[in-house]
Amino acid sequence: MPPLRLLRQLRSAIALVALALGIALQPALAQGWQNFAPRLEARVSVEWPEGLSSGYVPARVEFRSSRAEEVIVVARSWAGNDVHSGTTSVSGMLPPGGSTTLELPMLSGIVDDHGLNVMASVDGQDVYLHAYARNPRDDLRGILVVSERAEGAGWPADRAQALTGVVIPDRAPFRGLAPASAAALAWQIGLPLPELVHPATRAPGRPGALTGTFSVARISGALLPRRIESYTSLAALVIDGDAPPASADLGAALRWMHAGGTVVFAGADPERAARTVLADEILENRFELARFGEARVLRRGLGYLILAPGSPLVSQDQADAIYWVVERAARWVPSAPIRHTSFRPSTGIVTRPPVLALLTIVTLFTIIVGPLNFAYARKRRRPVLLLATIPLLSVSAAVLLLAYGTMRDGFGLRTATSSLVVLDQRTHELAAASAREVFAGLFSERTARPHAGTVVLPEVQRSDLERRARFRVDFGTNTEFSGDVIGTRSVRRLRTVEQRTSRLRLDLRPEGDGWRVTNGLETGLRDLVFRDAQGSLFTIDRLDGGGEGLLTPSGEERARDVLASLGVGDGVPLTDTLLPGTYVALVEGGALIDDLGLGGRSLAQEHGLIGVVDWSTAGGAVR
Repeated sequence: MPPLRLLRQLRSAIALVALALGIALQPALAQGWQNFAPRLEARVSVEWPEGLSSGYVPARVEFRSSRAEEVIVVARSWAGNDVHSGTTSVSGMLPPGGSTTLELPMLSGIVDDHGLNVMASVDGQDVYLHAYARNPRDDLRGILVVSERAEGAGWPADRAQALTGVVIPDRAPFRGLAPASAAALAWQIGLPLPELVHPATRAPGRPGALTGTFSVARISGALLPRRIESYTSLAALVIDGDAPPASADLGAALRWMHAGGTVVFAGADPERAARTVLADEILENRFELARFGEARVLRRGLGYLILAPGSPLVSQDQADAIYWVVERAARWVPSAPIRHTSFRPSTGIVTRPPVLALLTIVTLFTIIVGPLNFAYARKRRRPVLLLATIPLLSVSAAVLLLAYGTMRDGFGLRTATSSLVVLDQRTHELAAASAREVFAGLFSERTARPHAGTVVLPEVQRSDLERRARFRVDFGTNTEFSGDVIGTRSVRRLRTVEQRTSRLRLDLRPEGDGWRVTNGLETGLRDLVFRDAQGSLFTIDRLDGGGEGLLTPSGEERARDVLASLGVGDGVPLTDTLLPGTYVALVEGGALIDDLGLGGRSLAQEHGLIGVVDWSTAGGAVR
């Protein structure tokens, strides 16, 4: 029996025995304080859903010191094997006699095993502590429940226990064991969760589908990550509105929702809970996308906001809404691989392999080094010349091939990019998602340096499984992606999601039968279409950056055509229809998105923009 299969069977057997004994297995690493240097301690915890295969999983590393001097501390994770691996690192300063906490997003989806090392520089020497965190990679969809409610305070102990584990929606009701899953270690016996069914057919979900299996964990708000990267591994974040976390703890989670995530407010009055942390404009009725009983689904930037009465993951309406959003967003969510997203970069970075040119060079070499070379040596009646001409011609052919390949691949960077930007002029927020293909020639820049608020998700490709690929991410003061994130003379695919504040805007004011528009976006627009509060459409073919023009009345076909030309397909909020008080346009160039500091030559660009206007400055009103 192969060692890997034996190991998996042994692991499953241990899980079954543990469950039979009633042991409460924890789905995350949570160790106590450990001394790893004189008067220096560290504690590592990974409290997150298990079995996730994309995005980042956060590790929490706490340090405390009783030393009299400042200490540099580093946390470094690795995931990989002898073929391919990914490492992430973060560093900080530990004050004298004080404490500090580092948040380290770890790459998931590379291989099953994750390790984490803690390092400190003490008395001129580096000291290490190895903490191992296993994260079975089972392609599960993660749901994180956030609540300050303690066991016994409104939740039965078995209900609270059931909120940590793995659920499969092809069972009605859910049971507490899935021995076929490697994540059986994360299971706990408890009350069955509500059946997740397809809302249209009321049929149970198919096992093995993207939305088929969920891994659930529950934490308090104080443990929520402060970096937006960490949320990209989740399908949904569920907030208990009856025992909500502090507003300050939800900052990164709400930015993630705007950039493409899904946040659920549950409880007796979920809308009231949402209004404590979200602006009233975000909850306007025009952004409602669907209803499932008492549960409402609203568009929020590139993501979804669900308001669902009832305790987290208890009501059927809530379950239907979550299922519908996850299924709808399966090709769009930021954690999905590029091959599953609705849009991809345009082709054309690398042309087809130069088969004809290579065959020509090889044929000429064969003719020259063979018949012609022997004929020349025979004519000179000096066969010994072959000892010199054959190596010389071979070296010349090799140099020619190298020169041809170098000139063809070039020395710089070439990119193709597609993106979709949502600009909310009411809250001064910008969210963007992009897909890039990057080809790096010899001696080109291979380090990506995203801006604050930009998340880079490198894609592990099949070719990486056949060669040694090393991904390195440094989450320092300035985040850097290096190694094979951008490989030399190979096409790499990168996904980015970004969320930031922005004062960019289009200024609109009524004029005659149309609208006067001033472009404050610093980039040109094409096919701009705007819908006013009464539902009428207005358009202009072209608007230069910093320029102004007049939007004239248009028909519904123009809006549908421009929305379709974005190329994002179904499942993306705000692209199914043009809502009142919003506009859509094609953007000339990538000025609205982060270029990751790569530069290079762009071979193809496709950029779309959806904007939400501020009616207080546009002379309109929307209910």
